[in-house]
Order: sequence, then C-alpha cells, then structure tokens
Amino acid sequence: MGLLQSGEIDAARSILAPLQTGGTPDPLMLSAQGVVEMYAGNYIAAESFFHKSLQADPQQLTALWGLSLCLLHRNRVFEATVYIDHAAVLAPHDVHIKALQAYVYMLLDRQTDAAAAGKAALDGGEKSPFLMATLAQIYRRMGYAHKALEFGSFAAKSFYGMDFLAQDHHVSLPLTMIIADNPQVLKKFIADPVTIPDIHVQRTNLELELPKTTNSPEHKKPFRIVSPQTGGTIRGMQTIQVTYSGTQEIKFVVFLADQVMRGMINELPYHFDWDADAAAPGEHQLIVRAYDYRGMKIEEDTITVTTVAGKLNNTTETSARAREIQNRLIDMTMPDPMPLSLFTQLGMWHRDVHEVPQALFAFEKAAAIDPSMEGVLPALADLYSEIGMHSISSSGDVYHGAPTGPKRIALTFDDGPNPLYTPSILGELKKYDAHATFFLVGKMAQQYPDLVLQLLSEGHELANHSYTHPNMTKLTRQEIIAEVLRNRAVIKEITGQETYLFRPPGGDVDPIVTVQLHSLDYNIVYWNINAGEYRKHPPQEQASIIISKVRPGSILLLHNGLVDGTLNILPTLLAELNKRGYTFVTVSELFDAKPNGRPVERKK
Repeated sequence: MGLLQSGEIDAARSILAPLQTGGTPDPLMLSAQGVVEMYAGNYIAAESFFHKSLQADPQQLTALWGLSLCLLHRNRVFEATVYIDHAAVLAPHDVHIKALQAYVYMLLDRQTDAAAAGKAALDGGEKSPFLMATLAQIYRRMGYAHKALEFGSFAAKSFYGMDFLAQDHHVSLPLTMIIADNPQVLKKFIADPVTIPDIHVQRTNLELELPKTTNSPEHKKPFRIVSPQTGGTIRGMQTIQVTYSGTQEIKFVVFLADQVMRGMINELPYHFDWDADAAAPGEHQLIVRAYDYRGMKIEEDTITVTTVAGKLNNTTETSARAREIQNRLIDMTMPDPMPLSLFTQLGMWHRDVHEVPQALFAFEKAAAIDPSMEGVLPALADLYSEIGMHSISSSGDVYHGAPTGPKRIALTFDDGPNPLYTPSILGELKKYDAHATFFLVGKMAQQYPDLVLQLLSEGHELANHSYTHPNMTKLTRQEIIAEVLRNRAVIKEITGQETYLFRPPGGDVDPIVTVQLHSLDYNIVYWNINAGEYRKHPPQEQASIIISKVRPGSILLLHNGLVDGTLNILPTLLAELNKRGYTFVTVSELFDAKPNGRPVERKK
C-alpha cells in the first residue's frame, strides 16, 4: 500500500503476483490486485480481479467497493448501485460506503435517499471533498442554491493552490454522468441477485451543517501531522499523513520515529507508512520535517503516540489484520470529485446565487483543465460580457508604448519568476523606487510562488506570459485557451489578483491568437525597445544604445535571465534614465489604468 501511494505501481504488482500462485485464491489479495490496477488506470483489469475476489468470497467488502467504482467509471450506475448497496448491508456504519451510496442515488435522481445516505456519512465523521461535492449537487437538484454553494465551496478547498491542474487523481468521479445502463440489464450481471433488506432510513430535512473547523493554534499550523492523532493509541501499519498550507517551496520531507529517520519523500502527498507493531510497546515520538532546495529546515511538526503489544498469532488477530487491510484499501480508493466537473459545477453554483466574479473564476479553472468541457466556454463568454472587458486601449493591443506625455517609461520583464535572477532585478529596481511589469510563465510561478508574492508586495504588476511558453501560433484554439487560462488561474491562486495583460512568447501572434486573447479579456502588450536586439554589443554599449532610443511612453522588453543581458545592463539603465528625469511605472500606469488593467476614468 505504501508503494501505491508513492506511485510505485509496478513494484506493488511484483509483490502481489507471487502471493496468488497455486492454492486457493485469497479474496483479499485479489482485491488488493484490483486496487493496484485502479491506481494504474486499468479499470477493466481491476474489474476482473474484483469479480474473481467475489467468486471466492461474495462478502469481500473491498471487492464490492472496488467493483462499484469500476462500474461507475464505465457509467454503469444501476449495476454499481447493487454492489454498493450490498456493501452497505455488510458494513452499515462505513462512512465511505455511505458517501458512495449518496453519490449513486444522486445520479439516479433519488435525491431523498441520497440526502439520507449523505447525512449518515456526514454524521459519521466523513469530511471528504467527494462527499461535500455530492451533497452540493444533491442540494442544487433539490433547489437549495445557497446550501449547494456552501458545500461545493468546502469541496473545492481541496483543490486550492495548484492541485486543480494535477493529473494524479488516481480515482475520481464526475458530478454529472450520462448513465449507460438501466435496471433491466441487472439480472444478466448478477446470477444470484443479492437480497437487500428494506432499510428504513430516517429522512433528513436537509438541514445539514458543514464539518466544524477549529480555531486552535494547533490547527492553524501550516505544516502538521493530521493522522494519526497526537496522544492516540495505535497498532499495526500506520499512514503518517502530513498537510501543508503555507507558501514556501518544499523540496523534500523526512519522517523520523524516536529521532531515527524512517523515510523521505519529495512530492505530494506527504504520506509515510510506519509499522507500529515493529516498535516496542509504549510512547513514541513521531516527527516530520520539511526542507527547502538548499537543504535548510523550514517546517517541523511532532506528535506523541502510544503503541500497544505486538502481533498475536491467532485467528482473531488475523481477522482483525485483514479488516485493517480491507479498510485501508477502501480508504486509499475513496474517490475525489473530478476537478474539471467540480469547477464546472462550482461555476454554476456561484451563478445560481448571482456571484458573478466567483462564477467566472470557477469556469476559468474548468477551462484551464479542459476547454472542450461542454458549456464552459459559452458560460465564460456570457460572464465576460456581463462583467465588461478591461481594455487599456481602443483595440486591446499595445504596440509601441503610450502616446507622448510625461517622462514615464515601462520596464517589462519576461519569463519569470526565476530564483537565480528575479531577486537581483528586484534589488536594482528598489534602489530607484521603480515599478515594473513582470510577464510570468505559469509553470515558473507554480514552482516559485514566494517570488510571485514578493513581486506583488514590492509594488510590481503581474501579467500573463502563458503557462509553458509555447509559440502560440502553433497551437489549436483549445490549446491557446488552456495556456492562457492556466496561467491566469495559477497567478490568481497565488495572489488573489486577476491579470488582464498578456505578452505572447516571442511576440508570435496571428489573427486566431489575437481573437482568442481578446475573447478572454486580455490586452496584448508588445514593446518598442527590445534589449535583446543589441545583446551582441558589450554591456555598456548595449545600455547606451537602449538609452538613446528611450522616449516618454516607451515600453522596454527585458528578461528574468541571461538571454538579453538584462542583469548586466539594468543598473546602468536605471541610473542613467533616472538622471534624465524618467520615472519607471507599470504598463497599466503608463496608460492611466488601475493595476491589473482595470480602466479608470480619464481626467478631463
């Protein structure tokens, strides 16, 4: 299981395969193999393992659970409902199973049953984004718009930061689905139909409340161990789960038990496996430490747990161990709401209560994931029209700087942020109280969010330079939209601010790119002085040529790097232009617009 969570799928396969050679097949091991294939995305193979497990043991809970997920992956909702209902009879208090019941009932439009199952899961302590998103969709279908938004926003918190662009959601399900089967097909799939007793569930009045959040100092810590609980008594294999909500970049995390290093990981999720049975009974200290790219410790958390006596070689212990493994397999495959579906629905939930800016951001995130999602681009077009465009020129394009006026110029820096160059640039700008516009690359911003925040805190303007820095003219329409909106979403996730200025990488545009950028509420910003054109000259001569070409309203193209010699010429440029009476402003300020491109009323 630890191998699966760290992405070592082939290694997990190689360990499980020999356990099934010869003898009577072990239903639990077959289920474990099914889970491995689910993690690998091989749902047909997973389904086969779960069927074999149920043939060996019709009450194998993990197989019933896993088969339900596989069937849902194929949009076979009625079949999935039979298996998850059977699982609910065997484990009536399992909150994960109740959450999945709520989901399938919601898809089948059995909203009252869905609400009852969801309430049972919520009352039992289930707080997963999947349950919250399911409850939001139930509420919307029953006409409770504000409650839908309340639960939906709670679910979306799990995808704040950059997680919404991650592709490693091993098991995820959409919030809407075209059902591919019907009740009549069930008989041929279940030779011995499972008799589900008529369980009279107390109906809910839908007055569900979100899980309570605590304001204790412990829960405000940005880096902390969330499982197991400090002070708890544990035994068996434990997953040490760590959460981080801070802004510093973490390079790797280490786990120590009683000051002895037990593991290291350099990617999310920050989870470690620890066998409590291998430790002596008694109190133990568990520590996690986070380090930056220089190897400096930046965060730490410590908990104390108590282990009880080790393994007992009897049937009861074996059964308990099997149940523990079974529960962990189910826990590992608890689905996430599919991010694309979640943000599409979140946009609708916000729009239902007339929260237009929030709806716009949610739909932008959905389009950033996949612009082909049905209904997303038309919704964006409507919302942009409703809010109004943020042009800083009549055409939406800025070619040669501002019209002649005060001695103000705009320094613009492309391709950041970069920890090797951006801090030096900021240091030089600060000497002259100079403000500049930084055209950020999304992947770089994602990697160095602290530098993005520093740019903003020092008064500079943030602008969009695409997500991966491609030649925009070589992209399809949908690829253009994804490149632009991914970076917009990344910058807003980091700073909370919108961007309305875009500079195409290399300045490469064509009519198709121009139309798409304008439709996404972007001004295209070029330059009239390119430092790179003179990079073959020595730095002093290069700076002199540039200075001779500067006029009031000029826009200078510079870079966060060595491509055009920016670091070598910037001190001279700033010093000499300052002597000549120039002030350094952002592009928006150059055009008398508010930061981020919002137009202001011109003085008459």
